[in-house]
Amino acid sequence: MKSYVELVTVPSRDNNSTLLMLHFDEKRYVFGQVAEGTQRMLGQNLVKMNRISDIFLSGKTEWSSTGGLTGLLLTMGDAKAIRDLERQQQLERKQAKYAMANPDGSMSNPYPPPPEPKGLTIHGGKNILSTMATTRNFVFRENSGINFHEYDFLEGSVVFKDDFVTVRPLRAFPRQGSSKMTVEENRLREIEDIDLGSREQLKNIVDAMWNGQPGSLQVGKDDEDYVISLVTRLKEDEQRQRNEKAGSSALPNKNHDRDIESESPPKRLKLNSDQTKGDEEPSWDGILEASETGRPIPEFSASRPLRRPWPATYTRSLPGTIPNTSAISYMISIAQVRGRFRPDIAKKLGVKPGPDFRILTDGGSVTLEDGTIIHSTQCLDPPRPVNGIAFLDIPDENFLESTIEEINAWKEERKNNKENCAVSLWVWVVGPNIETNKRLLDYIDTLDGQHMINSPTSPFQDMSLKDSAAQATRLNLLDNENFPLPCPGYSHPSGVPEPEPTDKDRILRARDSLLIDVHPTQGVQLAKLRPRFDYSLVQREAKTKFGDGRYWRAAKAAHEKIAKEATQRDPTPSAADEVELVTLGTGSSMPSKYRNVSATAVTVPGFGNILLDCGESTLNQLRRSYGQEKTAEFLKNMKILYISHLHADHHLGTIAVLKAWFLRMVDTSEDISKLYLIAPSKFLNFLEEYTQIENYGLRHINFISCDSLLIASQQHPDNKKREDSQRIEEILSALPLEKIETSRAVHCRGSFTVAFTFKQPTGFKLAYSGDTRPTNGFVEIGKDCTVLLHEATFDDELRDEALAKRHCTTSEAIQAGKDMGAKNLLLTHFSQRYPKLPNIRRQSSNGDDPLCDPFMETSEERGSTYIPRAKDIKVSEKRHDGPIVSKPDDENAMHIGFAFDMMRVKVKDFWKLESFIPALEELFKQEEKLDDELSEPNENLSKGQSQDKNRKGKKKEGPTPPQPTSKRQQDKLAKKLQRRGPPQSSN
Repeated sequence: MKSYVELVTVPSRDNNSTLLMLHFDEKRYVFGQVAEGTQRMLGQNLVKMNRISDIFLSGKTEWSSTGGLTGLLLTMGDAKAIRDLERQQQLERKQAKYAMANPDGSMSNPYPPPPEPKGLTIHGGKNILSTMATTRNFVFRENSGINFHEYDFLEGSVVFKDDFVTVRPLRAFPRQGSSKMTVEENRLREIEDIDLGSREQLKNIVDAMWNGQPGSLQVGKDDEDYVISLVTRLKEDEQRQRNEKAGSSALPNKNHDRDIESESPPKRLKLNSDQTKGDEEPSWDGILEASETGRPIPEFSASRPLRRPWPATYTRSLPGTIPNTSAISYMISIAQVRGRFRPDIAKKLGVKPGPDFRILTDGGSVTLEDGTIIHSTQCLDPPRPVNGIAFLDIPDENFLESTIEEINAWKEERKNNKENCAVSLWVWVVGPNIETNKRLLDYIDTLDGQHMINSPTSPFQDMSLKDSAAQATRLNLLDNENFPLPCPGYSHPSGVPEPEPTDKDRILRARDSLLIDVHPTQGVQLAKLRPRFDYSLVQREAKTKFGDGRYWRAAKAAHEKIAKEATQRDPTPSAADEVELVTLGTGSSMPSKYRNVSATAVTVPGFGNILLDCGESTLNQLRRSYGQEKTAEFLKNMKILYISHLHADHHLGTIAVLKAWFLRMVDTSEDISKLYLIAPSKFLNFLEEYTQIENYGLRHINFISCDSLLIASQQHPDNKKREDSQRIEEILSALPLEKIETSRAVHCRGSFTVAFTFKQPTGFKLAYSGDTRPTNGFVEIGKDCTVLLHEATFDDELRDEALAKRHCTTSEAIQAGKDMGAKNLLLTHFSQRYPKLPNIRRQSSNGDDPLCDPFMETSEERGSTYIPRAKDIKVSEKRHDGPIVSKPDDENAMHIGFAFDMMRVKVKDFWKLESFIPALEELFKQEEKLDDELSEPNENLSKGQSQDKNRKGKKKEGPTPPQPTSKRQQDKLAKKLQRRGPPQSSN
């Protein structure tokens, strides 16, 4: 039984959490804090998640320990659904190929259904169920196999045990200046153990979220509110679409019907566009008329059911709770290893060599000819104990004495039961400055084994997200203002190398990807460790090794081109020149190692800061971009936080940002400034429920719903609440804003686009699309904007997928900017299938043009996206029925740029971005090769993982891999084959 420990995350320059994974051949166990950004760390360190069976959450149940859990579970649930589908398809193929005919003519199945895959269980302290239940309005997965176990210390159902480990949670409480249990601690225990049946109720809600069945909505009395609210907001848009279609016959554009994408009822689209051309929307008239006259509401046809709201959303409110005060740690005992089989003893007992030996070796029993039963225990050496592991989470020094007391009690319990209590590895996850606490260090001296102390105030001086940092550092060669170095204040490593951990170290220096063997041998493994990140080394290699210097030459050419154009530009300053955008997250769906999920910081001189969307790990991205001190300054001056819709990749970082904003105000004893949170109304329900679990300053935040800011054509007469109206008047009077307008997006229920018009700087207007298909409402509110931040999730070749998932292609985003007369367009929210840069292919009569015309006629094999220079776009027939927007003249043509994580661009510098495209293509071409090399299997990861002689040299058998379909995939395969050289002859 091989086993080893892997440090997935440790405190470093760009991470504060600690996560440990315990590996066995068949299972994985995770211990620690699943903080925001955990998914990115798993991807960075090439950690596979498919064998994780249990996650044990440590510390207090707060967002700092659980903020990354929802996103991680959504990804794991989706991955399980794909594996289940593949397993079912494989079974069906076998059944069709090997079906056997019975004598009666029926067919029998020689292959039984595959075993139900084992699920994932999340173990945690008080409020873990409440935390997950607060997300019920935006989380739902069918049969994900994910379950939750909240510890009930009063009932004693806390110890986890299976064939590999026994996990004993320790619960510590704060003690103020006392080494013994106090009356206050006893009171806290009693309060935390109060249940009153809420745990069972919460468990039912959470189970419905992660393992429920949505079904279809059979419209009836119980569903009237839901249907009427949906119909009311869509009826006007349907009428608008009818008018548009009625007037389209006079237009000569043969693609007019295909190009029309206004706000309409959601379509049930398939990826094959031929199947969707005749897909018509159902009529809502009968439903709305029935609701107004009191007649029964008709049902939708079975072929086009309306999805029933997720089961958990029927729960209007959750059982009350209070913040928990305890911190959870773990003592992990590893199962004994069965003793070695003794053939000599078996022979003496009368067992003949052969199959019976194998049965006894595997733990079975055999019966001799005389009827004697021989058990395996009679022929084995005594079982060998394996030393355990301790994972101890101490949030602050007030928890130290209680934690030590719990450890000593566990050791005494094991001794009384005559069980092994030896621990070979102690992982101490401590709060700020506790790593130097004398009481802790004195106690460590009394313990055997190796120790590791992880603290945010004594981090390992390295980057955890090395690939992202390396990309930002290479981009810095293009322009050090637009692409600053990550983590300002990070000191370059000295010439003296960091000493590597060894088996002899009593105190191990924590490093991510460090492996520690547990059984059959013990020791530190360095196979997965990567060298410390060094800015200067990365840039030297980028200048010399990347394509034999082609990237650096392209970068210098961009510098020369920009310098030349700068002398020809009008130097007249604009009031909006100094407005700066920092794209903190530019990916969609889920974070990757190169792109985090959606978030953009906007700094407006004379106004303050705006945060547009706030995906998971936005606070970490702020710190990577600004550094610790300037992040605090950014939060101090943050005036508006805007959330476009309730998909998790757009708002899961909100709690962390709001708490950092609140704590900064409390710590500095300053007057708490006004912060306005503009979001869909359902988001307030989540915030209000979560404030019972953790105080993050919600009562100091002014909430305004996106619905109350809708343009007049989309506003329902009764939609604007009085309190929202007062806050709208307040924000417009308190801040130099002329107006804030929202328009419904075509994406999901409760999704919005937005435009901010400023009084100061004079004439500055900012428009943000969120996630949407092209929509006339957004064109209306974004007319003549200074900056348009627009999603461009898919390449043009994937327009069908963009339709199905209600996103925009690159050319659609550019056309939207043209239609509204935007001066500057920044494309963002790229699909993670494009980890760095969307497919671009330049084809222009002018060799200096980095962008080209997307509407020009080209050959059929052209499969890449064609990004136009704005002034060269041939304006096609209007896609929207909104106001006519004139084409900008050449001198003021719309500037187009691609967003990268932590990129900064001021309004006055947008014109530079197009000049970077050739160098970016060359850079990412070389980085792709580097990624391919790093992703190759490492045959020497650890003693317990890779030294498997049974697997070595065996050729994997399986289905033929899928053939490349896109131009990018074909090019990548061709490059790989070219590097390998011609195939060797078999003769």
